[in-house]
Amino acid sequence: MADEIGISSFHSKSKNDDAYNLFQQGIYNHLALAAMGKMGTDLTTMTAQTDRLAKLGNLDQQTATNAVIALQNVYKLNTTQLADAVNYFGAIQKQTSLSMTDLVSAESRVGPVIDQLGGSYKDTAVMLLAMKEAGVPAAQGANAL
Repeated sequence: MADEIGISSFHSKSKNDDAYNLFQQGIYNHLALAAMGKMGTDLTTMTAQTDRLAKLGNLDQQTATNAVIALQNVYKLNTTQLADAVNYFGAIQKQTSLSMTDLVSAESRVGPVIDQLGGSYKDTAVMLLAMKEAGVPAAQGANAL
């Protein structure tokens, strides 16, 4: 209301809209994980890991949520292993040419195949990195796997 009468306020409409959008994304994240049957501490921990993944990789909440769900479903990770996976993805992103977007999009595509062959999310990341270093874009590398 202060903005409408010409008095600048601490919170502008755009800041309020941004806060509302973040709130909506957080609700989506929480509901999607709850729909998987997660409750209590597991739900809270998975929500926190989703937020960490989003922040580390500059991902939107929906992409991060889908990545966490894919990791959980494909590799049957518990919450401690999920935290390790998020840490691993953060380290890979920092130390290599792979982006978090490359990693999470590839995991959902090739994760089931790699898992059936006895591999893990770490194996997928290493193979994607090798292909990217050889000049193959991550999306094509994921399709090739």
